[in-house]
Amino acid sequence: MRLIRRFDSSLIVAPAVLLAAWFVAVGPLAVPGYVLPTPQGMLKALVNGYASGELTRDLAFTTFITLGGFVCGSAFGFLLGALLAEFKPLDRMTAPYIIAFQALPKVAIAPLLLVWLGFGIFSKIVLVTIMCFFPVLINTQIGLQAAPPELIDLMRAFSASRWLIFWKIRVPAAAGHLFAGLQVSAILGLIGAVVAEFVSSTVGLGHVISQSALSLDTGLMFSALLSLTALGVTINTLLRMAHHRVVFWERRVTVTEAATEA
Repeated sequence: MRLIRRFDSSLIVAPAVLLAAWFVAVGPLAVPGYVLPTPQGMLKALVNGYASGELTRDLAFTTFITLGGFVCGSAFGFLLGALLAEFKPLDRMTAPYIIAFQALPKVAIAPLLLVWLGFGIFSKIVLVTIMCFFPVLINTQIGLQAAPPELIDLMRAFSASRWLIFWKIRVPAAAGHLFAGLQVSAILGLIGAVVAEFVSSTVGLGHVISQSALSLDTGLMFSALLSLTALGVTINTLLRMAHHRVVFWERRVTVTEAATEA
């Protein structure tokens, strides 16, 4: 209970301190408006943007390419991670290439994707897919390999098939790792969407940020940044809720540990 009260108070204190520092910066410190907008200016730009429908359209576009790439990247990451965990020779053959591909900065290949795939939405979804792929792949592989060997041996003793062992033992053991990878991938996917919109787009929150930077409209820029933050927090919260609901055995362990500490 003490941890819950501390968490709730931090949700109130931290924004209050940040808002107070913001007012001090634009008030007594007289920071120019083109460097830091006033809270009123940012709120006005936010309300006007959504009232006119422009920010709504941009938010919808960014959300679409983020979720589209996230779903594709997570699916590919899970499938390949499962294959690598089940077939060790395949893992040894492909590991150097996968690591080399992950080490390649994704921002650097964004212009190349535009050359190959065009300036449409498909190239942006592909970039987000690439960003989301690796965390799910690694967490899936590690989680599947962390399955209790005694349970696997027990299933084999009862002549269980490899497919049954995979779904009944390995997947539940990897569920926590998988959701951790999904949460990381969701944030990376949002970053990939913004990068794709920076490179080439006429719509999206990334486009709004780049255009408002050119016109020194920091109020609109902060509005887009706040929208991106809200989108990222929403996606992450939904994934945490799904994790809490699906991987219920981890929740039981956490509640038991908290009760013991209390």
